Amino acid sequence: MRSRKTSWAEHHARYLRMWKEVVGKIAKAAKELIPEAKVYVIGSVAEGRTTIMSDVDVLICVPEKYKKREVKKKIIFKAIEEYGVPWDYPFEIHFHDYGTCEEVLSLGGYVEIDP
Repeated sequence: MRSRKTSWAEHHARYLRMWKEVVGKIAKAAKELIPEAKVYVIGSVAEGRTTIMSDVDVLICVPEKYKKREVKKKIIFKAIEEYGVPWDYPFEIHFHDYGTCEEVLSLGGYVEIDP
């Protein structure tokens, strides 16, 4: 009996269905590193317009004092290494100060994540 290989589309669709669990882990990592961080899902997933080509857009809002690149890397590493977020999970982190986040969120279509 042959085993059936999973197609990329099936694999990707399965990953997308677990977005709440994965983003919860990313939010937990962010809040451990920056307790005052606020985490949201924005874009097609938050708006219920997910397609097979979607990724999960994660908006992390922090005070201005944090260096974007340095902290963003730490959050991703912690989420993967400590919380088991798959290294190939289709997410993109948007890391902004509170002011910029306010502008992004004013466009609508977001889900706040509380780990």
